[in-house]
Amino acid sequence: MSRDVLNPHPPDGPPDTGPSAQGTSMRPSSPAGAPSRTTAASPVPRLPLSLRLPNPDPTFVGHGETLATLHTLLQDHPVVVLTGPAGIGKSTLATEALQRRPPHAGPLARLPLATLPPGTLQHTLRRTLALGDAIPPDWRLLDPLPEEALAALVDLADAGPWTLLLDDADHHPQPDELLDILLVAARWSRHARWILTLRTLPDELRGHVASLPVPPLQPHDIPPWLDRMTRAGHDTTALAPLDPDTLHHTTGGRPAALRALLATPDTPDHPDVSRVRALL
Repeated sequence: MSRDVLNPHPPDGPPDTGPSAQGTSMRPSSPAGAPSRTTAASPVPRLPLSLRLPNPDPTFVGHGETLATLHTLLQDHPVVVLTGPAGIGKSTLATEALQRRPPHAGPLARLPLATLPPGTLQHTLRRTLALGDAIPPDWRLLDPLPEEALAALVDLADAGPWTLLLDDADHHPQPDELLDILLVAARWSRHARWILTLRTLPDELRGHVASLPVPPLQPHDIPPWLDRMTRAGHDTTALAPLDPDTLHHTTGGRPAALRALLATPDTPDHPDVSRVRALL
């Protein structure tokens, strides 16, 4: 079944809502004759700023093939994990891809996992997804039933259908909670899309989700990157004379390491600065 890029509206109608497909919803039933809430996408909710996708990085360059691959994976997989070392640009690439969604795409939220207090991921997802739902579940009934609570989360995400960016998962304080949600979404989610940024794919997710390594910038990407940095107001005069191959070799093609080289003496050093400066 083909889906529009980053816009998983199904061409053949809403998902199965029977007990075998989605579990017990524990919602009040609609009055007789009332239109079904799954016959059309929910209105785009007004999210708090902390859950909105930021504007794309104006210095983003390259990664055309990676964006195309992500496009393809999201057509067929409910959960896609972007992997790569710190500073490689996983969050930046995800933001760029999601900003290219078509105008009629469903609601979108970004959850910065590093800033969520322990034990609040499910609560944050419930609050976020319920913003686009006319009749949210009664969580007081679901809390004693963990499996049903997870099923309700999947139902809410599919009803949007939502695209959810779970960003910076390496620093989430309760990885088991996150894994439980992703494994349920990977198996049961029909229309929502869940994107995770993570340094390495956990063994528990292998075989259940799609993963895509984010490659470094290539030497030919560095001159246009420097040009965009200049246009964004950064002083790049210290790097402009250097050979792109040298910059690529010393930074590993990581945008964060390249930015670190631009740090001024009165700016606290990025962890990569001393190593990269020594190599230069």
